[in-house]
Amino acid sequence: MRRKGFTLIELLVVIAIIAILAAILFPVFMRVTDNAKTAKCVSHGFELAKACFMYMDEWDGRFPRPLTQAEIDKLEKPGPYDWPGTPNRVETYWDPSISQMKQFQLKPYVRNKDIWICPSPKGDYTKRYAYGFQCSWLPRGTDDFVDGDRGFWEPPKAPGAPASGRTINEVYALDLNNHETACGPRNLPPSKKIMWMCYAFGDYGNQLIAAGGQDWKQNMFPDYPHGDGSVFVYADGHAERKRMGHAWAPVGYTKLWMDQDPGHSR
Repeated sequence: MRRKGFTLIELLVVIAIIAILAAILFPVFMRVTDNAKTAKCVSHGFELAKACFMYMDEWDGRFPRPLTQAEIDKLEKPGPYDWPGTPNRVETYWDPSISQMKQFQLKPYVRNKDIWICPSPKGDYTKRYAYGFQCSWLPRGTDDFVDGDRGFWEPPKAPGAPASGRTINEVYALDLNNHETACGPRNLPPSKKIMWMCYAFGDYGNQLIAAGGQDWKQNMFPDYPHGDGSVFVYADGHAERKRMGHAWAPVGYTKLWMDQDPGHSR
């Protein structure tokens, strides 16, 4: 008995069905993959908070202080990595100060070295931190970072003097009583006070870029590693993914324009 094969029409129908199923399932698969990477980054955030608290227990409750320039000069320089944000200039390494916590202050308290690099760096800016600086976590150290937040570092008392770390209670008191920052007086308990963030930046970054600047690519923002937001570690030790406003902070973190809902969705 002669076996009958598929006709051309039948083959085209099967191919069309496969293509439709792939188009439907691929975004679902990507969403599941992204969610898994975000969950991993949140887990890393918990580990980072635990390491930070172990350090603070040994240093009178003070957040890890920033290293002096002399100390930073002794650190290993991350790289090489040619960041696409400067297409007309080859970068061979990046500032080791960004990875100082990884290399020095918190190194004795971190067993899983994978926690330092985001598992989901998507845009140029977050890739710069993940692959260039070899550290995706940014401490909320300095005061008024991008017009907005009281940091965990006490500025140097005199030129050339080292900075020091603040306690959580000191930060809380400064937030509550200070009237000099763009945020004005604040009243954020540890459960709402950001201590670390997986680096990202919203569309506000475009307003901070000088035309023709060597260090920036004009169309690189907004840049989010986790959907339309990032992962934040709070001063009570918990970590969570939050949707971001126009700048680095979650929507509503302050009353400033840059922390309001930018109206984008991903």
